[in-house]
Amino acid sequence: GIAVPKVALLAGNEKVIQALPSTMLANDLTDAHWHNAIVYGPLSLDLAIDPESVELKKETLPDDSPMYQVAGKADILVCPSLDSANILYKVIMEIVKYGLGTFAGVTVGVNPSCNSTSRAYHCRAISSSTASFLRK
Repeated sequence: GIAVPKVALLAGNEKVIQALPSTMLANDLTDAHWHNAIVYGPLSLDLAIDPESVELKKETLPDDSPMYQVAGKADILVCPSLDSANILYKVIMEIVKYGLGTFAGVTVGVNPSCNSTSRAYHCRAISSSTASFLRK
């Protein structure tokens, strides 16, 4: 596993905007104290996973921000809602289908945690998801 995962709290914008509740939620969660994880948000998806996007937007972002510990290298993506999580999940599954990535879905935060599979999963995704769940 990853000793200290980098967690990106996704939102529609990387700036805190009162009219965009996902940015407010991500900011509040970032301010909480987290053990054994580096948690930062709000981050747009591109800033969470793409180092090139971080470089392109660098001039509009604060130089001394803790964002740079997570931006462009997130290990975990946290979506602000079930709707956005489902959309992201479907996009990732399409990427997996074309051999451009792998996916293991485990839902946490409920008791007990569960292995998230879908009837649209491909065999490799099911085996990755099951292996990840069993290691837990």
